[in-house]
Amino acid sequence: MAVSILFSCGTKADKTIDEPENFNLQIDTVLINSKDQSLFLSWNLSNAGISTDNRYLYNLNVSEPSLEKIDLDQLSFVEKVKLEKEGPDGIGNNGRGGIVSLDENLILFKGYPAPIVMTTEGKKTDVLKELTIAKKKFSDLGKDLLYEQVDPNNFNMVYGILLKFPGLEHELAILNLHTNDTSRLKLPEWKMLGDFSLICNNTDIMMFMNPEYF
Repeated sequence: MAVSILFSCGTKADKTIDEPENFNLQIDTVLINSKDQSLFLSWNLSNAGISTDNRYLYNLNVSEPSLEKIDLDQLSFVEKVKLEKEGPDGIGNNGRGGIVSLDENLILFKGYPAPIVMTTEGKKTDVLKELTIAKKKFSDLGKDLLYEQVDPNNFNMVYGILLKFPGLEHELAILNLHTNDTSRLKLPEWKMLGDFSLICNNTDIMMFMNPEYF
């Protein structure tokens, strides 16, 4: 079970927030037989994903790159699938923002300018190949579509956060790659997201961090 906790700061004049009566957190810990393989744990599994049947853990090793497959029923390492950095099946920098299993054979590799979909054998597919061009509909509005997710039951349906740089006017955006239709939905709960955007700027480098959704 995953629990998200949001912290914020306020003044002494703010009202006291009632503490919850009960707070329970359960964490399952398992020991995996790595079979003498050196698994990629430097990023604390932040770029790993569970298969749709909850049987396997896929962990992206960005240093090689490769896809490490762990059997969660047998608690053991299964195989390491080599991935290409460049070329027809190259992942580039995709996957560093996380991977998501779409079905038993396909995995979404998050990234910019658009995510890609790879097979569990390390081959790039044509799924989402039109996404980069389709996103220009939003850029014409002066906004960017980021943090895209795909409907696992309909790969043509793409969802993401639409925002105006730097971290303003957050909206939920929906893009249908089959019909090329777009939708924008303003959520009242998202009005506060601009307060959680972080900009670090100096003469050497500028870094921008936005809220994400999962």
